[in-house]
Amino acid sequence: MFVKGKNLWEHLDGSISKPKDDSDVGKITQWNSNDAQENSARHFQLELELSEYCQGNLSIQDYYSGFLNLWAKYKELIYASVPAQGLPILQQVHEVSQSDQFLMKLQREYEPVRVNLMSRIPSPSLETCFAELFRE
Repeated sequence: MFVKGKNLWEHLDGSISKPKDDSDVGKITQWNSNDAQENSARHFQLELELSEYCQGNLSIQDYYSGFLNLWAKYKELIYASVPAQGLPILQQVHEVSQSDQFLMKLQREYEPVRVNLMSRIPSPSLETCFAELFRE
């Protein structure tokens, strides 16, 4: 219903596609501009959701699962605009950032494990962090 209300359904069902003819520069420019605006708004929304997402009353498994879902959406949006040669570097940075984001929003009861994990060099992966937290 939201998609239809925003007049976007035609983009999803394929009845309107991205202009391909270079002679129609105005439509291509408008298409790219609209796409950039939507991605910018979605990027902001995902950044906000990630910043506000915390364990709260969730079990460690539910928190981990929810965090992975949000992070997957975030990566998909960000990585889509990164050139192939820069992607491996960004992925390395995001791997550390992902673990940090996950650890900083845990309940206080996990503080000793969090301190241990964050003091390691190199930083452990998110999967390693989760495995150690799950054992607690």
